[in-house]
Amino acid sequence: MYKNQTICVIIPAYNEELSVGLVVKELQGLGFVDRVLVVDNNSLDRTAENAQKEGAVVIREEKPGYGHAVKRGLDAAGEDLLILTEADLTFSVRDIERLLSRIDEADLVVGSRTNPRMIGPGANMGLLLRWGNVAMGKLLQILYGACGFTDVGCTLRLMRREKYKRIEPYLTSGGTALSPEIMVEAAKAGMRVVEIPVFYGGRKTGESKNTPGMARALRNGLGMMGLIIRKRFEGRL
Repeated sequence: MYKNQTICVIIPAYNEELSVGLVVKELQGLGFVDRVLVVDNNSLDRTAENAQKEGAVVIREEKPGYGHAVKRGLDAAGEDLLILTEADLTFSVRDIERLLSRIDEADLVVGSRTNPRMIGPGANMGLLLRWGNVAMGKLLQILYGACGFTDVGCTLRLMRREKYKRIEPYLTSGGTALSPEIMVEAAKAGMRVVEIPVFYGGRKTGESKNTPGMARALRNGLGMMGLIIRKRFEGRL
C-alpha cells in the first residue's frame, strides 16, 4: 500500500518459467505491493506454476498477444494503483518506487528506456529502436499536445485504476501497440501524464517476445505509428 492506496503489479507472461518467479519474489520483497497478478498468455512451460510458488495470483488469457494479456490483467485488478512490468528481469523493481513518487502529480506515469545512461549491457535498445521511440514520442506530442515523450513502447508504467476505467472502452489493440494506445487515449482524455527515465537491462534468460529481430521491430514500429496517426482523426479528441 502507498499513501493508503492499494497496489497491484500486473505481469503479462508467455513462456517465462526461468524468470517470472524471480520477478514475483523481488516484487513481494518491496513490502508495499498488495498483489502481484501474472497473466499467463498460453504458456507451454511452467510459467504459471513458478509464479504461484512465489505468491502471485495467476489468471489466464486465451487470446495471444501482449495487449490482450495486459487488458485482461488491468480488467481483473481491483486495486487503486495499477503497475505494469515485465516477467523477464529487464526492468529494476526499484524503479517502481520512482513511479510511485510521481503519482501525486499524475494519473499515468510512464517509463522511458531511451536515456543511454539507463541502458544496461545486452539491452534490446539499439540506436534505431531508441530513436524510433523518440520520434514516435515527438509525433504523439505534435498530434495530441501531449508532454514530450521519448519512449512510446516502454512497458513499465503506473496508472490510477479509476483513470484506466475511463479510457478502457477505447483501447482496441491486442498487441504491442497497446502501449502507445494507452498514452494516446490518456492524452485525449486530458489525463495528467508524466514520463521518467527507468533502467533497462538485458534479458537474463530466454528470448524477447516483442522485438527479437529487426524485421519484427520494424513491423511493430510501423503498427504503433499507424495507430498514433489513425486515432488522431477519430471522433473522440
